[in-house]
Amino acid sequence: TGDMRTLEAHWFRKVAWNLAVQFRGSPEKMRDFFLLSFKLSQFCPSDKAVLIGQKTCLLMAAAVDLELGRQEVTPSQQAELLTQALQHLQACKEIWKILKLTGCLSRDGDPLADDKGL
Repeated sequence: TGDMRTLEAHWFRKVAWNLAVQFRGSPEKMRDFFLLSFKLSQFCPSDKAVLIGQKTCLLMAAAVDLELGRQEVTPSQQAELLTQALQHLQACKEIWKILKLTGCLSRDGDPLADDKGL
């Protein structure tokens, strides 16, 4: 049923999050599990908690990409990682807009919520 699918999606997204946190020594795997958690959360109802979780997953994935990009030696690899980070931040901004439109959050000066930010 729909309720069972939602419960399973929540369970799997939490498992993916926990695995991401455990892979501190492997940034690529960490990022991949944060993104998996984000993707699995898209099977859940878009309530405030899920949207904030999605935003957090994307921010964590962007942070990993920025750190990896900082460490890369070739300009093309660096550009690819920085582009991925920007894509995650743009998706995060869209989630923030949804949260603002639904009245879930008040404006607190978050640069991702400011149209001038990205």
